[in-house]
Amino acid sequence: MVASANTRLRLEAAHLTALFGQQRAVRDVSLLFPAHTVTAIIGPSGCGKSTLLRCLNRMHELTPGATVSGEVLLDNVNIYAADVNPVELRRRIGMVFQRPTPFPTMSIYDNVAAGLKVNGGRPRGEIDDAVERALRQAALWDEVSDRLRTSALALSGGQQQRLCIARAVAPQPEILLLDEPTASLDPAGTQRRIGGSAVRRIEAYTTIRRSGHPPIRRSSSPESTASGTGQRRPCMTSAAPFRPTRSPH
Repeated sequence: MVASANTRLRLEAAHLTALFGQQRAVRDVSLLFPAHTVTAIIGPSGCGKSTLLRCLNRMHELTPGATVSGEVLLDNVNIYAADVNPVELRRRIGMVFQRPTPFPTMSIYDNVAAGLKVNGGRPRGEIDDAVERALRQAALWDEVSDRLRTSALALSGGQQQRLCIARAVAPQPEILLLDEPTASLDPAGTQRRIGGSAVRRIEAYTTIRRSGHPPIRRSSSPESTASGTGQRRPCMTSAAPFRPTRSPH
């Protein structure tokens, strides 16, 4: 892909290859992710979509035997450079997985606050406000506001997934990676509960989503193809950039 002269890039993958041992899951992918856009990566099961997403915030390297070659540039800085802190990186590039992954030993409150406490130093009141804001954005506040100190595992599956969405947005990441986080949720309820929040989040941030099915096209933006494994190739579609009317901070 070639960016236009007036496109501001946030993230770029350059000749990215990901392996599990000797098995190649992503092969020589080069993609541009402009700021304030939604990018959908679509393709059949097993073509490397989730692995590609996990490479964009260094989650792939947490799997034993997993390796990466090539570069991922965030604002022209290689995130795989030796001096980049992967924990801090994941605060800037948040991710929500397809299945709910609440921290089992933590309360609802502590799950959402986990990313806010990584470096310490935040006043308790500021954390409280951020937790409430994130839970409201995930349309979960009204259901859990009176039991924030109870175990996250006491929530239903759908509530746990919305909790994970709240946990991802609480640190106000610059980029969101979405690995089909609403695939197991009721479609009508999901749209009603978190649709507006998602739109507001997208207006201010860059979003990269993975889908097993082609999304409904809402613009005439061009498509490009990224090489996956074998003949199964994930396809990347960028929607027209949003132009926020307010600052995200």
